[in-house]
Amino acid sequence: MGYNVFIVTPEQADVSLKERVKRINAVVSQHGAGNCIMISIHVDAAGSEDKWMTARGWTAYTTKG
Repeated sequence: MGYNVFIVTPEQADVSLKERVKRINAVVSQHGAGNCIMISIHVDAAGSEDKWMTARGWTAYTTKG
């Protein structure tokens, strides 16, 4: 359909939010904000200290406007 798709986290290991934002901003800088949409598909996590728990629900983040 003419769309370019960029996978910003091809690693199997966790990538920090700071690093993901850096990678996404690099793509946006190259193509222009008006030409980009970012879709994040992931599972939320829940933890306390050293113990992981079952997470429920989902979260959606958007840019202002």
